[in-house]
Amino acid sequence: MNPNKIIFLSVLISAVICFIIVKSFTPTDSIQSPPKSAYTQVVSSGTIRCGYATWPPFITKDPNTGEMSGILVDIVTELGKSLDLKIDWTYETGYGNYNEDLNAGRFDVMCATLWADAGRIKNSLLIEPFLYSGVYLVVRKDDARFDKNYNILNSEKFTLTGVDGDITATLADRLFPEAKKINLPNTGSATELAENVSAKKADGTFADLGFFNAYDKENPGKLKILIENPAWVFGERMAVKNGEVELKYMLDTAIAELANSGKIGEIMKKYPGTSTYPPVKNY
Repeated sequence: MNPNKIIFLSVLISAVICFIIVKSFTPTDSIQSPPKSAYTQVVSSGTIRCGYATWPPFITKDPNTGEMSGILVDIVTELGKSLDLKIDWTYETGYGNYNEDLNAGRFDVMCATLWADAGRIKNSLLIEPFLYSGVYLVVRKDDARFDKNYNILNSEKFTLTGVDGDITATLADRLFPEAKKINLPNTGSATELAENVSAKKADGTFADLGFFNAYDKENPGKLKILIENPAWVFGERMAVKNGEVELKYMLDTAIAELANSGKIGEIMKKYPGTSTYPPVKNY
C-alpha cells in the first residue's frame, strides 16, 4: 500500500477513536438548564401558586365545592389584583412540613401565614409581617386547676400538646419546659390540638382567638381561654424559598401598598372576634 495512504488512514482512524472517546466522556445527558426561579415562574406564567394549610378563620376550604375563603384568602386575592397576577391555591400542606414542599417546587409561596421562629427563619425567606396575632393558652372549660396560677403547668404532672415544627410546640417548650408534651406530626391541625385537650389527652394547648371562637361555636362549652392577655404576639408572615429575594421583594412591596392604602384594615373589619390586627400604616 502506498505509504501516504497508510499515513492518511492512520490519522483518520486516530481522529475517529479520539472523537468516540471524547463523546463518551462528555456528560451531555447530565447537562441541563438551571431550573427557573420561582420569581421567573410567577412572572412568566402570570400566576402565584399558593401553598396553604387550613386554619379558620384565616383559610377555610369547603369540602364539597373546594371553594377557599377566609382572611388570608381575601388578602392574597387583593395582592394578586395589585400585582396583576392570578392566584392559584395549588397545594395543601402543613405548618410543620411546608419547607419541604416549598423546596420541592410544589408551590411558589406559602400563603398560609406563619409565626416566625428559628427553624422557619433558617429554612425559608419570610416576608414582612402584615398582620399581628395574639396566641392564647387554652384548657378545658371545666378545668379550674390553672385559673389562679397558670405557671403551675410547668411541671411533669401536666401535659401540653402541639404540632411538630410548629410554634405551638415551640411555645410549649419555651414557656413550660418541665411539662410533658404530646406533639402531633407536622401535618397536624389546630382542630386536632383542641380535640386532644377536650378528650383529656392533654391539659392545654395554644391557639389564636379566631380559631378558638370558631371551634367554640361548633363545640360550645368544651374549652376556655385561660388568660385574657395573649401568651405571645406574633407577626403573620408568608414564606418563599430561600434565595428567592426578588419574589420576596415583590411581595413585600405589594403588601406594604395594601397596608398603607388601608385595604388590609378594611378586610379585617369583615372578621370580628379575632385576636388578629392589621399593621400600623408606615406614614
